[in-house]
Amino acid sequence: LKLQENPPSTTSRKRKRRRQALRFNPPYNANATTDTGRKLLKLLNKHPPPGHDLHRLINKNSVKLSYSCMPNVQRLITSINQRALNEESLGTTVPQRTCNCRNQSGSLTRTQSNSHTVACPTSRGP
Repeated sequence: LKLQENPPSTTSRKRKRRRQALRFNPPYNANATTDTGRKLLKLLNKHPPPGHDLHRLINKNSVKLSYSCMPNVQRLITSINQRALNEESLGTTVPQRTCNCRNQSGSLTRTQSNSHTVACPTSRGP
């Protein structure tokens, strides 16, 4: 028996494994009394069962729970409504964009007619 030494290969690299995590961000509500995070984790222990194909993707270890990433939904809705009411009461409206080009300075004239492809050299047109 002879010992054959293999030269160390320089092409082998250690594989980097990236974890795929699902994020669950329920909206914040101070009036909510249900502990949604605990209930979600209890459901994830049951469903899908360990033998199921989806269990390796959706389980307690792969789902990350966070409350601080989402804004308060009621505050968001009221701000949108207030903005719309203020525009109506002032009588000012935001002018509608008739050209959806990325290069706004390249557009010569912007009209709503079918001659947009001629007027705006950056558009592709039909």
